Order: sequence, then structure tokens, then C-alpha cells
Amino acid sequence: DNTVRLWDVNSGQCMAVVQDFHGRITSITWNSTPNSTYFATGCGDKSVRMWQVI
Repeated sequence: DNTVRLWDVNSGQCMAVVQDFHGRITSITWNSTPNSTYFATGCGDKSVRMWQVI
């Protein structure tokens, strides 16, 4: 459905749905730092986006 969903592994609840992709998501990577958490997505439209988890 061209979305990325963030899940709480303890409760099994979907915490967020990231939308507005213009193609299927082909890759995703996750990075946690002491100050924040980020993930990056690669999409079928050849875009790469970085997201900050708040």
C-alpha cells in the first residue's frame, strides 16, 4: 500500500503510518543515536528520504 508502518514490538500496536510515497518502498534502514532515532527509505520512484522518529 506504499506506506511504512512503525510497530511497538511489545504491544503489537501500530504506532505510526508514513505515507506519501510515489511508488513501492524498496529499502529501509534504521539508525538510533543517543539524541534521536532516524530511518531512511528508498522508493521505486528513485527517491531516498530520511525521517526522524519523534
